[in-house]
Amino acid sequence: MKTIFSIIKDNLNHADHFFVFPSEIAAGFYRHKAFDFTDAKTVLSGQFISWDDFKQKTFQFSTKAKPANNINRIFFLNGLLAGNTETPVFKELIRREFASQSNIYAGHLKKMLPVLNGMETGGVLSDSGPISRDKKADLRFLFNKYRDFLETHSLFEPNYLVPAIDTDGLQFILFFPEVIDDYRQYSGLISGQKNIKIIPLHEQTMKQEIKITSFENSLHEIRWLFHEIKNLLKKGVRSDEIGITIGGTEELDWILRNEAKLRGITLYEHKGRQLSSFAVIILFRHLKECHDSGFSFDSLKNLLLNASIPLKNREAADHLIAFGIRYKCIKNYHYGQQTDIWEVNFKKAEENDLGKGPVDAIRHYYRNINKRISAIIKASDFEELKDAIDRFLNQFFIIEGMEWETYKILRFALKQLDELTLAHKKLGEPVITDCYALWLQYMDEKIYVPVRPLKGISVYPYRVSAGIFPDYHFIINASQDNTRHILNSFPFLNQQEQKALKIKEEDLTADFLKLYSESGKNVSITCSKRNLSGTLLPPGFFITHGIIDNFTSLENIGNADPFIQETELWSGRRNDALAEIYPAQFEGYTHACSTVFKKKIDDYTLAALDRQGILPLIKKRLSNKDGVYEFNYSKLESYAKCPFGFLLEYALGIEEYAGEIEFFSPLEWGLLLHSLLERLCRLRESAEGTGAQILEAGLKQALGKYRHNHPVPIKPVWTWIEAKAAALASVFMDKDDDEFDGYSLHSVEFSMSHMIREDRVKLRGRIDRIIYRDDKYTIIDYKRSGIPSAGDIFGEAPGSFQMPLYYYLAGKVLQETVSQVAYYNIEEGRYRFIYDGDGKRRNAASRETMEKAAANVEKYCIDMADRLDAGEFFPKPPYNRIDCRYCTYRGVCRLKYVLG
Repeated sequence: MKTIFSIIKDNLNHADHFFVFPSEIAAGFYRHKAFDFTDAKTVLSGQFISWDDFKQKTFQFSTKAKPANNINRIFFLNGLLAGNTETPVFKELIRREFASQSNIYAGHLKKMLPVLNGMETGGVLSDSGPISRDKKADLRFLFNKYRDFLETHSLFEPNYLVPAIDTDGLQFILFFPEVIDDYRQYSGLISGQKNIKIIPLHEQTMKQEIKITSFENSLHEIRWLFHEIKNLLKKGVRSDEIGITIGGTEELDWILRNEAKLRGITLYEHKGRQLSSFAVIILFRHLKECHDSGFSFDSLKNLLLNASIPLKNREAADHLIAFGIRYKCIKNYHYGQQTDIWEVNFKKAEENDLGKGPVDAIRHYYRNINKRISAIIKASDFEELKDAIDRFLNQFFIIEGMEWETYKILRFALKQLDELTLAHKKLGEPVITDCYALWLQYMDEKIYVPVRPLKGISVYPYRVSAGIFPDYHFIINASQDNTRHILNSFPFLNQQEQKALKIKEEDLTADFLKLYSESGKNVSITCSKRNLSGTLLPPGFFITHGIIDNFTSLENIGNADPFIQETELWSGRRNDALAEIYPAQFEGYTHACSTVFKKKIDDYTLAALDRQGILPLIKKRLSNKDGVYEFNYSKLESYAKCPFGFLLEYALGIEEYAGEIEFFSPLEWGLLLHSLLERLCRLRESAEGTGAQILEAGLKQALGKYRHNHPVPIKPVWTWIEAKAAALASVFMDKDDDEFDGYSLHSVEFSMSHMIREDRVKLRGRIDRIIYRDDKYTIIDYKRSGIPSAGDIFGEAPGSFQMPLYYYLAGKVLQETVSQVAYYNIEEGRYRFIYDGDGKRRNAASRETMEKAAANVEKYCIDMADRLDAGEFFPKPPYNRIDCRYCTYRGVCRLKYVLG
């Protein structure tokens, strides 16, 4: 690398001399580094250029046409694929069965366009080749169509022509051409140019021994990295003298940033991201999802909850989301006819519970969103699209409330519409079938580099930083996969096709590793055996050209790492004070002093409520207006299961908000089926007619009433529900005829209550059905599914109080003999008798057992009232882990901390 410094130093004062590097990153490095190793006070930035800049300056083509660029290729494919969607012409590149989704192949086909000419001239498409007839036909069709497009619009594909080189008397010094992907394509033209000097990468310039250090996993590797960097900073090394090159994908970026932040180390990342990956741009993806999904609830929620741009009317958006959940506005759909499920439910809500005023506000907000999004999607050109987007953003979002960086990203994205508009006009405004989709595709490929302060330790992607020369250079995550770089002229051909055509790959892996081994005064190359994706191997290059050093111990790092020292301090394995505290530790300890280290009060899971004013308020919320506790079986079971959960549910009224739509929840199923069975029982008792007629009338009444008064799913789902309900109702009537022939109906949905404990406690219940025969009564409760076991009802510590409570209330209120108590499982279509006073049914409890259970209910209610008076809401140990696993309140329960 000393050769580079001397060459730059000797030629820097010659304004007609240009230094050419494989990438802009490398050119920019030496542009700034020149001040350190030369006496220059100023540097002409234009003297340090990339290979791409060099080609623009020197390559000349013998044509008046203009070179095709990425936008031109996108426009070409947009029209071609739109035609293939309507009338499929591709057979193998796009299978006929996937022709309706032709646009998803745009990226794949676009990579083919620059090399199609090479396939023709290289014999890839010859009749005797190994490629299938359909694939050859597709490739020829694509090539001919693209060639016609270029000719029509006076364009040329640079790869299709051989350029001439004109240096215009300027001198160019080209460094390390071996690592430039397309250098070999033009090496013959360049080698004879006297104004172009080549500085190659020679193997003899390598160090005698190249070492790579292998770690057990990526986390160890990164922690070792920052341990080394921290030591360098302590020694006075400036951050701009340190560089980090990270191999592979972005999967380790967040670990790198997080570990640096914890240690107070600032990183300066020299790379951008796909424009479409930023949150504010994802918002535009949600717009298309809204339209394409029929304004589904999920897509609207994603759009309105995107926090990158603040909404102008947050309340209206929340009301629309809440409405969608309540009325099951899953999506607009076509089922016999086009249905806007939002509009259907606006009308239903207006007629039923919400009223015209509230519904009008929600309807207005929805219609405006629908209107603006539809205008965006249907825009016929890019100017109209930009205008529609501006209208949408200005109507629904507070642009001035955005963060500055987010605003810049948004403006950059909208600027791409100006580029597309200009390119569209230059091409003679060809027909664009979907301007919005094309813009989204363009943003998928566009890279945005956030402007960051020029400070901190530079972090580079692998390959583009090859050739830089910081004082300390760490190349991390340098596994075999992450350093492998193979050039393939036709990557879309499979291996068998390439082998048959004798297409040779060019492997630049070793060239890059050779260059990186010299890329700095002090170079450290590391990899790990495992990362987030799985197992990794070190590059094979080091087996033949270097050595692999396995890093086996982090002990030295641990002894110096304040985070590990802190863990040892808290665990008691260390007594001395920390030698150093990172900013993150200081900040964390400051927060801890006001939270976890603060003395705790009012832990009601361990002590009774005793603070003045709280207990009376809780008791008031658990009592009726007369100060009487009212217990139904749900409250009894909730308190028996977990008194603290009872406090959260009934005293504090905490509810879980999922923000999701259920097609038809178990609760809704239960309400509908209970209503249906109630209607059938009444009709069977009072109406005349056949069973089929009664069934039809009951279904019509119950389903019609439910559909009118309640939100229901989209019609296809509701049709299935109607059919399912009809089948269950038919089974119910058959089972009822078998079990209770000769019985009469006493009542359905029969409410009962009874005062106990000196009028301080009232027991309440509502029995689904009571029937009788010969002055003996049967109590029946419907369960959609899941009937309690006998042990749960009659055991020592019962968890189900429903039937003993109903038996108790029936005895007090009806003052009649209850001879049977049964559950009917609606889903299974069967009765299960849990009590039979006559002792005729197997597995049913006896009268003695039932009387004892009823007495225990009364006793339990009195005990529960006493505990509520005392403010006892803490769970009874040992805590039941199975119950906790399904508890709604796990997220707020203080018994279940999550540490880590």
